[in-house]
Amino acid sequence: MQRLRRWLHPAMPVAVLTVVAVAGCASTHRDAAAPSRLDKVTYMTTFGTNGRDGYAWVARDKGFFRANGLDVDIQPGAAGAANIQKVAAGRAQFATVDFGTAAAQVATGKDTDLKVLAAVQQRTVASIITLGRTHITRPADLVGKRIGTVQGSILNDMFTGYAHLAGIDASQKNWVYGQPQQLPGLLAAGKVDAVVQYLMGASGVNKAAGCPTLSGGTGANCAVVLPFDRYLGDPYGAVLVASNTYLAQHHDIARRFTTALMQGLDYSIQHPDEAGQILHKAVPAADPATATAEITAMAPYVATHPVGTMTETRVEQAITSLQAIGLYPSGLNPTVLVDFSTVPSSPGEAPADPNVDRTSR
Repeated sequence: MQRLRRWLHPAMPVAVLTVVAVAGCASTHRDAAAPSRLDKVTYMTTFGTNGRDGYAWVARDKGFFRANGLDVDIQPGAAGAANIQKVAAGRAQFATVDFGTAAAQVATGKDTDLKVLAAVQQRTVASIITLGRTHITRPADLVGKRIGTVQGSILNDMFTGYAHLAGIDASQKNWVYGQPQQLPGLLAAGKVDAVVQYLMGASGVNKAAGCPTLSGGTGANCAVVLPFDRYLGDPYGAVLVASNTYLAQHHDIARRFTTALMQGLDYSIQHPDEAGQILHKAVPAADPATATAEITAMAPYVATHPVGTMTETRVEQAITSLQAIGLYPSGLNPTVLVDFSTVPSSPGEAPADPNVDRTSR
């Protein structure tokens, strides 16, 4: 299988990037005249109340939801397709899920009512995380190792493609299943040699293993990250989704929600320390320092103008790259998966024409 082209340079540093703010995002909206009536919606985070999902609480705290006429109930999401199932059942109007999960649901016909509204991360943040003491520093070192993961996670399927592109036999590994919040502890206790997680989880691994710093540390008890995008560079990371049924009836609410959530995301990556404190204030169990470290690590994968944007060319590349590693059959049209009329776009950029056939091959 031909190695897939990287979208961005693999040596891109994981550091906070200064980005151009989404229109209206540079200041809070507490002093703006609030709408007389707020539309109530429920939103599911990607998973739990981690720092990487803290931007939803930032959007609420800074007044972005209210300024856009919204009263948002933020609920901790779950792994796999659980969020999509809640959206399909009407238990939530919006959720964030991995792009691979969303694309697979639509391409295989499991949920053809699903629609992507914006990209939280511009490329995949899936990764292998290990510790310095394991001496795993490259994909070849994973052969025969115990790898902690969540059963049914799309990241397990993506690992197969990552392994193939990295030149190793994906079957030569031993899965150890656990809940997402258990994985750092399993790794720290030596019960697994590595875990499949989003790269922002390195700070949680460092905390569990006793690394002197939450990010950037080196040593036996500090995280070592092998990002999937080193070999599998085209897929998006987390994306915002809703149902076609809901969009048909409430497109204006969807547009306003997308705008407000992306404002919260933009503000978070520009002010990671404040974002960590906001999350801790809303969810006392969330450690603000760990949350700040996660947001800082995520920033390079978010930075774009405007935040959340998706283009047909990039979506086509993302669809094709995951189809090429066998996640789903070919034939998924970008305009079937993504509502480009809701996706944040640059001023003057024309929306996608849904009548043009751009079927992936």
